[in-house]
This record gives sequence, C-alpha cells and structure tokens, in this order.
Amino acid sequence: RVACGQTPREVLRLFARVFFASGRQGHPRRVDDDIAVVGDGIARDLRALDTTVADPRALVVVRAVRRDTAALRRALAGLDSVALAAPRELQTAVSFQVAAEGYLLLGDSATAYARLQEFDARLLFLSPQAQYSNSFGGLTASIQTWGRTWLRLADLAAARGDRAIAVHNYQRVIGLWRGADPAFQPMVQHAREALTRLGG
Repeated sequence: RVACGQTPREVLRLFARVFFASGRQGHPRRVDDDIAVVGDGIARDLRALDTTVADPRALVVVRAVRRDTAALRRALAGLDSVALAAPRELQTAVSFQVAAEGYLLLGDSATAYARLQEFDARLLFLSPQAQYSNSFGGLTASIQTWGRTWLRLADLAAARGDRAIAVHNYQRVIGLWRGADPAFQPMVQHAREALTRLGG
C-alpha cells in the first residue's frame, strides 16, 4: 500500500526541488520554486536539463523523472558503487533515500528495502555541525525527507512481515508530524491506521 503523496516519482521530484533549487549543478534557480510543492512543473524543468550532471544522486533523479528505465538502471548502479563503498561515518544517508525510490520505480522492492535499512544505519552519523546548509547530501536537504523515508521504510517492512521495524518507523512518523501542517496529516493518518493493524 502506498501512502498519500508517497509514489516514488513524487518523492524523487521532492529531492529534485531540494537539489536543483540551490543551483549547485549550474542551472538557474526558478524564482517560483517551492520546496513544499511537488508537482508537474519539476518534471518539465528536469526534462529540459542537461543530464550530464556529475553527482550520481542527481543523475538518478533526472533519469527517473525523464522515465528512462535503462538509463535509470545504469544510474542506480553508479550510485550504489559509490554509496555502498563509503564508510558509514561519511554523510551519505541521502544517497540511499534516492536509490530506494529509484529501485521502487523499477519494481524492485527488496533492493529498495535494503537501501532504506542502510539509510537508517547511516542516519546516526548526520551532524548539523558538519554540514553546509545548501548541501544536497547534508542535514538541510535530508531532514526534509526523513518523515517520508521512515514511512516508506515502515510500509516495506510491514509488507515483508518485519513488524518491529514497521512499528518503530510508523511511530517515528507520528512523532515527527502529529502537529504538522494539514498537508502532512494524511501520512500521519496512514501511519496511525497501519499501527492499529499491526497492534502497535
């Protein structure tokens, strides 16, 4: 079951807004970019981009939004080769968030689940003092996606019968967003209903 606002393409569009809004890839920032809005506009923007970006996370996002399945597989292989080899002490958690959504687009939920478990293991090493505010791999970019990532991890865990992991992550979502703006409440409700089904 996919939570409201949680299709892989929607989540990757959110990453796209986080990433390209800073102009770090040399692309001009649109004055009406809004990180809280995930809509068709970003897809049009990304299809017009030069896709020879160097950052492997950005390349996965671009290939996914351009609906190029073969290129997405190659981009994910490239991202995996970098991210999985990196020590956990490096600030690499966001790479696994991006990879998981890419694998879900390809219908590979097992690999997506493995990448989200790796994300969770590396989350411990994120440090606000070690980040630059505009860094795609840093705390500012990553924290805006944590709730969605925990919800995704919980849903995949529940589908696999990993009850403890599912309950823990649904509780994280509720704790993070129970007092959040109305736009987030469908995801909180999804987490509450899932917890009830699990007896958590």
